[in-house]
Amino acid sequence: MRKNIEVNIPEWFKQDELFVLNTVVDEENEAIGVLFASDNFEQTRPYNPVVRVYSIRLNNGQYELEREISAFSFKSKAEAIAFSKNVVSYSATELLLDIHKNQVKAVI
Repeated sequence: MRKNIEVNIPEWFKQDELFVLNTVVDEENEAIGVLFASDNFEQTRPYNPVVRVYSIRLNNGQYELEREISAFSFKSKAEAIAFSKNVVSYSATELLLDIHKNQVKAVI
């Protein structure tokens, strides 16, 4: 999986104070990928830090956000950052165990 790609970030993304944490592109089909974004990592809002997951697609040579796939809420910024860095190497089982272990609240 290729990391650190350029994604065309829409204005609403910036206005919502979201920040790109990580991007992953499918090795077998480089036209699709996933973007992980931080929400409320500085805890200035009345909810816990959130990692938002978006599907991205290559469109005319540039990756663009398609839609939000899921969001995961964490007790701390450190837990959220660790999750966003490690999630690309998880198997499905490891992902479920990590979510349970850290008592992550999945918002689908």
